[in-house]
Amino acid sequence: MRSPGCRTSRATLTRSNRARCLAPIFCLFLLLGTPEAIAQVVGSVSKVQKTAQIGSTPAANGTPVSMNAEILTGPGARLEVTFRDGTTLTLGENARVVVDRYVYNPSASTGVLAINATRGAMRFATGKLSGMNNKDVKIITPEAALAVRGTEFWAGFVPGDYQYGVLLLSETGRVDVDNSIGSVTLSQPGEGTDMPLVLKGGAAPGDPYIWPADKVARALATTSFGLAFSPLNLLPLALIAIPLSQDDDNNR
Repeated sequence: MRSPGCRTSRATLTRSNRARCLAPIFCLFLLLGTPEAIAQVVGSVSKVQKTAQIGSTPAANGTPVSMNAEILTGPGARLEVTFRDGTTLTLGENARVVVDRYVYNPSASTGVLAINATRGAMRFATGKLSGMNNKDVKIITPEAALAVRGTEFWAGFVPGDYQYGVLLLSETGRVDVDNSIGSVTLSQPGEGTDMPLVLKGGAAPGDPYIWPADKVARALATTSFGLAFSPLNLLPLALIAIPLSQDDDNNR
């Protein structure tokens, strides 16, 4: 017959073994609960029209956007994402974008944003990242890499032109457009570059020139919300961005 002391000793030993077994599970739970182990939320949906989604979640105002989540829009859709620093990204229909990296650290004056845009038109406006001492904002598109220097721009296929274009919209900053064949810098509002569609190998960015008002209107309509496209809705911006005295020879 075993004494009560032996039973107590064995019970104590069993509890001790269980504690040792549960300790790693508890540590894992704590680790998974830290921000580093959860997909980092970099911003949220601030406007949506028709069907769009963030990962597998249907997009609505306030839907969080996390790093590495796939951002998708459907036919006729528009989606605006506002990042934590106030940077905005507006997507046109049938777009696909992934935020590969985002850092906004005002205390260290560091701002990093890397976006991979595999399809669709976009409009981009830099927020507080432009004021950081250490900043790196880059967007990879199917036609070129865009290095953004504190500005606002549009990029995508211009309806009716059958070529990819990048258009600078802001009076400040610039956009460097670069691919394996060539590179250009857009530094004036209303200035754009074209990359014609070719069967193989891509095309170098064309020399920058001031886009005509109708082309600006067609481009911006692809990322605008609300009413169906009408050049009259966008002409005021086009007229501000493009000098009226611009020689017609520059209209391509």
